[in-house]
Amino acid sequence: MERVGRDSHYFRAAEDARDDAYLLGAKRTQEEVEADAEDYREAENNMSAEIAMNEVRQAIKNGLPLDESFIEKTAEAVHAGWLKRNQRWADEESKKPYGELSESEKEKDRAFVLRAIEIFQREK
Repeated sequence: MERVGRDSHYFRAAEDARDDAYLLGAKRTQEEVEADAEDYREAENNMSAEIAMNEVRQAIKNGLPLDESFIEKTAEAVHAGWLKRNQRWADEESKKPYGELSESEKEKDRAFVLRAIEIFQREK
Protein backbone atom coordinates (compact mmCIF):
# COMPACT_ATOMS: atom_id res chain seq x y z
CA MET A 1 0.00 0.00 0.00
CA GLU A 2 1.41 3.37 -1.02
CA ARG A 3 1.39 5.96 1.72
CA VAL A 4 1.53 9.63 0.85
CA GLY A 5 1.61 12.92 2.69
CA ARG A 6 1.26 12.87 6.42
CA ASP A 7 0.15 9.23 6.50
CA SER A 8 3.49 8.20 5.05
CA HIS A 9 5.38 9.81 7.91
CA TYR A 10 3.49 7.71 10.48
CA PHE A 11 4.49 4.59 8.62
CA ARG A 12 8.12 5.76 8.38
CA ALA A 13 8.14 6.40 12.14
CA ALA A 14 6.82 2.91 12.76
CA GLU A 15 9.40 1.46 10.38
CA ASP A 16 12.14 3.34 12.28
CA ALA A 17 10.84 1.78 15.49
CA ARG A 18 10.89 -1.63 13.81
CA ASP A 19 14.47 -1.07 12.63
CA ASP A 20 15.53 0.01 16.12
CA ALA A 21 13.90 -3.08 17.60
CA TYR A 22 15.62 -5.26 15.01
CA LEU A 23 19.01 -3.79 15.89
CA LEU A 24 18.28 -4.66 19.51
CA GLY A 25 17.44 -8.23 18.53
CA ALA A 26 13.63 -8.05 18.49
CA LYS A 27 11.89 -8.96 15.24
CA ARG A 28 8.63 -7.21 14.35
CA THR A 29 6.07 -8.24 11.79
CA GLN A 30 4.56 -5.97 9.15
CA GLU A 31 1.27 -6.14 11.08
CA GLU A 32 3.03 -4.84 14.20
CA VAL A 33 4.60 -2.02 12.21
CA GLU A 34 1.20 -1.07 10.76
CA ALA A 35 -0.39 -1.21 14.23
CA ASP A 36 2.35 1.12 15.49
CA ALA A 37 1.67 3.49 12.58
CA GLU A 38 -2.00 3.57 13.57
CA ASP A 39 -1.01 4.31 17.19
CA TYR A 40 1.21 7.20 16.02
CA ARG A 41 -1.63 8.55 13.88
CA GLU A 42 -4.08 8.39 16.80
CA ALA A 43 -1.64 10.11 19.17
CA GLU A 44 -0.97 12.81 16.59
CA ASN A 45 -4.67 13.39 16.03
CA ASN A 46 -5.18 13.72 19.79
CA MET A 47 -2.38 16.29 20.10
CA SER A 48 -3.69 18.31 17.14
CA ALA A 49 -7.21 18.19 18.57
CA GLU A 50 -5.90 19.41 21.92
CA ILE A 51 -4.30 22.47 20.27
CA ALA A 52 -7.55 23.26 18.44
CA MET A 53 -9.70 22.76 21.54
CA ASN A 54 -7.45 24.99 23.65
CA GLU A 55 -7.49 27.76 21.04
CA VAL A 56 -11.28 27.63 20.66
CA ARG A 57 -11.78 27.56 24.44
CA GLN A 58 -9.54 30.62 24.85
CA ALA A 59 -11.26 32.49 22.01
CA ILE A 60 -14.70 31.86 23.52
CA LYS A 61 -13.45 32.93 26.96
CA ASN A 62 -12.11 36.17 25.44
CA GLY A 63 -15.24 36.79 23.37
CA LEU A 64 -13.42 36.52 20.04
CA PRO A 65 -15.35 35.61 16.89
CA LEU A 66 -14.85 32.09 15.59
CA ASP A 67 -14.70 33.37 12.04
CA GLU A 68 -12.64 32.48 8.97
CA SER A 69 -9.67 34.48 10.23
CA PHE A 70 -9.73 32.60 13.54
CA ILE A 71 -10.02 29.26 11.75
CA GLU A 72 -6.97 30.01 9.57
CA LYS A 73 -4.90 31.30 12.49
CA THR A 74 -5.75 28.26 14.58
CA ALA A 75 -5.19 25.83 11.69
CA GLU A 76 -1.76 27.40 11.33
CA ALA A 77 -1.11 26.71 15.04
CA VAL A 78 -2.29 23.11 14.59
CA HIS A 79 0.11 22.69 11.67
CA ALA A 80 3.01 24.32 13.54
CA GLY A 81 2.46 21.96 16.47
CA TRP A 82 2.28 18.96 14.17
CA LEU A 83 5.42 20.02 12.34
CA LYS A 84 7.34 20.60 15.57
CA ARG A 85 6.52 17.04 16.66
CA ASN A 86 7.11 15.45 13.25
CA GLN A 87 9.95 17.35 11.59
CA ARG A 88 12.02 14.17 11.39
CA TRP A 89 9.41 12.19 9.44
CA ALA A 90 7.50 14.87 7.57
CA ASP A 91 7.58 14.80 3.78
CA GLU A 92 8.70 17.94 1.96
CA GLU A 93 5.13 19.15 1.29
CA SER A 94 4.22 18.88 4.97
CA LYS A 95 7.37 20.71 6.10
CA LYS A 96 6.21 23.91 4.43
CA PRO A 97 4.83 26.78 6.51
CA TYR A 98 1.04 26.69 6.68
CA GLY A 99 0.61 29.51 4.18
CA GLU A 100 2.55 27.57 1.54
CA LEU A 101 0.67 24.27 1.95
CA SER A 102 -1.66 22.96 -0.70
CA GLU A 103 -5.36 23.42 0.00
CA SER A 104 -5.73 19.68 0.65
CA GLU A 105 -3.01 19.83 3.32
CA LYS A 106 -4.55 22.96 4.88
CA GLU A 107 -7.91 21.19 5.04
CA LYS A 108 -6.39 18.54 7.32
CA ASP A 109 -5.48 21.25 9.84
CA ARG A 110 -8.74 23.16 9.42
CA ALA A 111 -10.70 19.98 10.14
CA PHE A 112 -9.41 19.95 13.72
CA VAL A 113 -10.44 23.57 14.24
CA LEU A 114 -13.88 23.14 12.70
CA ARG A 115 -14.53 20.05 14.80
CA ALA A 116 -13.46 21.88 17.97
CA ILE A 117 -15.79 24.79 17.15
CA GLU A 118 -18.61 22.32 16.51
CA ILE A 119 -18.04 20.65 19.89
CA PHE A 120 -18.04 23.95 21.79
CA GLN A 121 -21.12 25.25 19.97
CA ARG A 122 -22.97 22.04 20.69
CA GLU A 123 -22.19 22.39 24.41
CA LYS A 124 -23.71 25.90 24.63
